[in-house]
Amino acid sequence: MKNLRHSRCVIRRFIGLTFALLIFSGAAAVAQTNVAIEQLSFESAHIRVMLKHPVAGSTNFTLQGSSNLTSIANWSNLPGGTLTVLDGGHIEFRVPRPADPLQFFRVLATISTNDVDADGLPAIAEAGLGTDPNKVDTDGDGYSDGLEVIAGTNPLDPNSFPSSSRAAVAAFTNTVSVANETSGSLALNVVFDRPPTTNVLHYTINPRSTAVAGRDYQALSGTALVSGNVATIFIIPKDDLVVRGERSLLVDLMEVSGYRIGIRGSHSVRFVDDDAYWNGTLKDRYAERNFRLMLSRSNSVMQACFVAGEGQDGLPILNTNAPGSSISEGVIPAGCHTATVTTNTATLFSITSPELAAGSAGIFAGNASLARTFSLDSAAANTNHHIDEILIVGTYTERIGITNTVSSYLDQTNSGAFILVRELPGQTTVTNGLTLPPSP
Repeated sequence: MKNLRHSRCVIRRFIGLTFALLIFSGAAAVAQTNVAIEQLSFESAHIRVMLKHPVAGSTNFTLQGSSNLTSIANWSNLPGGTLTVLDGGHIEFRVPRPADPLQFFRVLATISTNDVDADGLPAIAEAGLGTDPNKVDTDGDGYSDGLEVIAGTNPLDPNSFPSSSRAAVAAFTNTVSVANETSGSLALNVVFDRPPTTNVLHYTINPRSTAVAGRDYQALSGTALVSGNVATIFIIPKDDLVVRGERSLLVDLMEVSGYRIGIRGSHSVRFVDDDAYWNGTLKDRYAERNFRLMLSRSNSVMQACFVAGEGQDGLPILNTNAPGSSISEGVIPAGCHTATVTTNTATLFSITSPELAAGSAGIFAGNASLARTFSLDSAAANTNHHIDEILIVGTYTERIGITNTVSSYLDQTNSGAFILVRELPGQTTVTNGLTLPPSP
C-alpha cells in the first residue's frame, strides 16, 4: 500500500491585515516551502486565494480552519468553504469572511510517493522542507525528520527537537511485507522514538483485510510486548494444501495512553500461496496435447493431482445451462486424480499419474478398458530441462494398456517433452487510490 502524506498551506488573517505563511509538514507547521500565493482578494462575503499547487501529484484536498494555530485538535473542515483544482499547478479556495478577527486557514493535500530513507517523509516533502531525502535525521539532533514534523519542531535546526514531556510516537518500520506459506513466522517491527510509558502495544485488524484468521494465519491477540523502544507483531501463516489467490492482512496500530501513532501507523501483509494450478503441455513429433496439474505442499507433505472438469480444474465454471464437458477435459478425464510424487525440488522433479481411463474401442469394446499413465521427469542439470518457481520443462513417458495389467504385448508407450507453467495469483487492483488484493 502506498504511503500517504499531507502538505498544508496556512494563511493568517489578523485584524484586517492579511499575510501568508506558507508551510509544508506532516502534522504541524514547522518549515517554509516555495509555495506562493499568486492572487488574494477580499470579496463582500468571501476571501479568495489562488496559490501554486502545494505538492505536485496531489489529488485530494481538504480545507480547514482554526482560531488556535498551536492546537491541532481545533482544526476542522470549513462550512461554506470551496476548493477547486484549476490545473496541474494551481488551486483556488474561497472561504467565508470570518467574524473572528483572528482566524487561520489550511489546505491539506494527500500525496503518494517514495520515502527512500524511511524517515516518514516522502521525497517530495523533503524537497519542500529542504531536508536530506537520503538521511533519516538531517540536523543530527537524534530525532528523525518525520518525527520532528509530527512534533512541530524544525528538522533543519539541531537546537529544535521534540520535548521529552510529550508521548512516545509509534510507527511500523515499513508498510508492506510478504508472507509465504512456507516462510514460517513473519515479524512486523514497530519502533517508538523513545520508550513509551506502557509495556504493551495495541493493534487491530482492518476490516478490509481479505486474509482470514484460522484459515490463512494463526489468530492474533491484538497486543504485543514492548521491549525498550521496539515491539514485534508475529504473523504465522497457515500452511495447507489448498490453492488460493493472494490475500492481504491490514494491521492498524491503536493509540492508547502511553504513546501515540506516527505517520506509518498501518501495515499490509501479502499472503502468497505455495500451492497452485499448472498448465501442462505434452509434445511429441506428431501432436501437442494440454492438461492441468495441481501441485501443493504443506511442510514435508507434497501432493500432485491431474485435474479436469468444471469445479475440478481451478478454471472458472462455464456460465451455461447446456450439458457438456469442461474445456479442460481431454487427455485427463473429469476429476482429481492423485499422482505419486517421487521428488519435487529446485533441481529434480518427478511425478507419476495413476491409471487414467483412456476409453476402449475395436477388439476391446465391451471386454476390456484401456488405461493411460503419465510419468513426468525433469532434472535441472540435463540439457533442455529446466526447473524454477513458475516453469518446469522435461520429458514425459506415456503408457496405454489394459487396466491393472502390469505388462503385456498390447502395451503402447510414447515419449516426448512436457512443459508446465504455473498460474500466478490474481493481481492487486487500485480502487479510490487504495491498493486492494483480489478476493480469495
